Amino acid sequence: MTQNPIQTAIAGWQAKRIDGTTLMRTLVSFDTWVLPVNEATVINLFDDPTNLGARIVRGADGLLRLTLYSDPHFVPGRHQSTITIKGEWVFDLTLPGVDEIAIDAGQPHEIRYRREQFPRLAQLAREAGERSKQRP
Repeated sequence: MTQNPIQTAIAGWQAKRIDGTTLMRTLVSFDTWVLPVNEATVINLFDDPTNLGARIVRGADGLLRLTLYSDPHFVPGRHQSTITIKGEWVFDLTLPGVDEIAIDAGQPHEIRYRREQFPRLAQLAREAGERSKQRP
């Protein structure tokens, strides 16, 4: 199976071929994140774009976690509702109460970012958004 850009970047970071900032830039620039959502609340996204309707789960460790997947095949459960979103948007969201963002949860290359790292991700997401606006 061919690796997608997120898997390749994570592997590069784990092998110390790229640094953490380069990995974060890859994450925020990725255009097709798959986000599990609650169907009942995702409708509100049209009225309030900050109300994501995302499934935020409490792990066995007690932490509240937002999960993002770089490939729809990585999402557990066949009948789970999802939306596809841009990294520059999701990583710039305010996520009150969320302790971690899990990338490709349950996969061998899974990584997590803690709340303390959210501001850096948001900064890079805003920069990516500005760069994409400047492209012809």
